[in-house]
Amino acid sequence: MVMTSKVPNLTTEDRKAIAEAIEERAAIREFDGGETRKAAERNARSAIRVYRYRVAGKSSSWLTMIAPSCDLTEARHHLELRFGERLVDVVEHIWSS
Repeated sequence: MVMTSKVPNLTTEDRKAIAEAIEERAAIREFDGGETRKAAERNARSAIRVYRYRVAGKSSSWLTMIAPSCDLTEARHHLELRFGERLVDVVEHIWSS
């Protein structure tokens, strides 16, 4: 059983990366999807998911994964493919823009 330690707050860099991901997704939705800018921004923001994870060797450090339209199972699978057995824990981070 994995014990989830307290997940720290997002860093300023994490928040900037999330804002950039939202801006990029909104631009794509507006340009390729034909959505209005306002709708594109709203839809991009609601699709963004943020996951915090730890890997062996850095198990005291929580890393951040930004994954648009990806649920926790998909995020865990992606991280398992990347880190294998070194993956210690994955949790969805509830954030506000």
